[in-house]
Parts: sequence; C-alpha cells; structure tokens
Amino acid sequence: MTDTSGHVGSLDNAHWDLGHVNQVSPTSGVTKQTALPLGPRGASFSTVWVHE
Repeated sequence: MTDTSGHVGSLDNAHWDLGHVNQVSPTSGVTKQTALPLGPRGASFSTVWVHE
C-alpha cells in the first residue's frame, strides 16, 4: 500500500494505524459497515455490511 506522501508499507504497519473504521447512516444513525481486524499475515481485512 502507498499513501499520497509516498510511504509504502503493509496494512499492519503502524503508519496506517487509524483506529476502527465504520460507516454510519447520517439519517438513521445505523452502522452500515464495520471493518474487521487484519488477517493473520496483516495483509488483508474484511468488512461487514448491513442493509437498512
């Protein structure tokens, strides 16, 4: 992964530690998407989507 500053690293690199990412509906306040923890090798993650 490379950011706009040119930093290159895997997803488990501390540079990318932004905390949890959730998508919340602005109208209902319902959590629509939640990112799950990184996979065992730190190179992948999954998300869970909820349809209103």
